[in-house]
Amino acid sequence: MQEKLYLLNLLNNEGDIQNVRYRVPNINQCKECHQSGKTIKPIGPKARNLDKDVAYEDGVMNQLKKWHKQGWIKGYAI
Repeated sequence: MQEKLYLLNLLNNEGDIQNVRYRVPNINQCKECHQSGKTIKPIGPKARNLDKDVAYEDGVMNQLKKWHKQGWIKGYAI
């Protein structure tokens, strides 16, 4: 199976266009995160991928802390 590569133009937070090459993972790479037992299942976002600072209108804040503050998530240790 040939690797799939997409050339994307994304708009960043500063309004600048960024050219990104996105390589579609192969089935073995997908299994690393999506395998549960012997089946591959969709997954939602993981905290480790969301645990970062984001520029909001009221200033920069860790995304998970902001969500916790807004009551969107519970149990996040501040």
